[in-house]
Amino acid sequence: MQGGSSLSAAAGASPLLPRRLVRLLALAEQTASLPQALLDLAALMERERGQTLDRALSLLTPMLTLFLGTIIGTIFASLISGLMSLNDVAM
Repeated sequence: MQGGSSLSAAAGASPLLPRRLVRLLALAEQTASLPQALLDLAALMERERGQTLDRALSLLTPMLTLFLGTIIGTIFASLISGLMSLNDVAM
């Protein structure tokens, strides 16, 4: 913040912060409830981060299961193929 600009103006200049957060900061500055609004925003963002992480993990589990199943199936098929070719050599 330079030149006495508001917190919401400085936050709005950052491309990393969501627009919703910047609008809520501007509203909190206008209503003089900035400390409570910042606490509420922190709780909201933490809850959203937790939900995003939970969704990502719930998608990752089946994908990892399929990946490991494919690897184990390939190893099993290779072993069976090798055993069958040994049977052909023995005849």
